[in-house]
Amino acid sequence: MSFDEVAELYDAVRPAYPEQLFDDLLTIAATPDRGRVIDVGAGTGQATEQLARRGLSVLAVEPAPQLAERARLRLAPWPNASVVTATFEDPPAEADSFTLSRVTVLYAAPVLK
Repeated sequence: MSFDEVAELYDAVRPAYPEQLFDDLLTIAATPDRGRVIDVGAGTGQATEQLARRGLSVLAVEPAPQLAERARLRLAPWPNASVVTATFEDPPAEADSFTLSRVTVLYAAPVLK
């Protein structure tokens, strides 16, 4: 069984990231206001939404179709966020240049505490 097979349940029970994490992330990464962010492996868009709420332009890349669809539903209110169903190894054309990559920085965040 994969997360994609139970996307709705996964979205409902997955714990949220702490709000402060995103404020710290943007401060540490010195991300400019209205910067462009790529969120690779975005899942249901939980982190993508937090970044979009802070005014960033976010491209969520998620290979699992059902997880990507959940992300699209979550991000519908945010015109500055979009979701593509693709892999990191085969990125869409719009994945050309970004100010910040969430994959790189969030996995490093525990080291920065």
